Amino acid sequence: IKAIEADIAGKDGVDVVAGGSLANTASAVARLCPDVAITFCAASAKDEYGDIFSDAILDAGMDLIPDMCRGTETSRSYVLTDATGERAVARYLGDSMSILTAAMIEDDIRSADMVLLEGELPALPNGYALWREVIALAAKHETAVGFTLFGAEQVRLHRALFMETIEQHAT
Repeated sequence: IKAIEADIAGKDGVDVVAGGSLANTASAVARLCPDVAITFCAASAKDEYGDIFSDAILDAGMDLIPDMCRGTETSRSYVLTDATGERAVARYLGDSMSILTAAMIEDDIRSADMVLLEGELPALPNGYALWREVIALAAKHETAVGFTLFGAEQVRLHRALFMETIEQHAT
């Protein structure tokens, strides 16, 4: 990812934007339904990319928890497109996910009507365990659970987890 970043730095047509399927979904809901309170939980570093991400979340009118983490590097993805519209995605997961636990956000899960999970989370090194911990806390506090779908490959790889989540937690 460092080579890609060095190659695209300063080039025309390169925009750095915050997002991801979960952030984009939450941002759209926040902008379309301003009466719905959204608290976004992300493990981001206090670095250039973390600042871009947190600014985008706050600009959409959402709260962000936990506070930005120190000493970690924010994960990021690059969506690269060619002149024909073909795209490729390059991801760098950073080390920010290793600090987030479900217990850190239990109070927020308890007070929420719904927890929306990132569909790509199970692919991260500790993401599968975190996904299950959040679901268990949501069940404990009778909080609805939903998830986004990043792409067909993630659905294929984690189909059993997605189906279990739907079967046990869909309302």
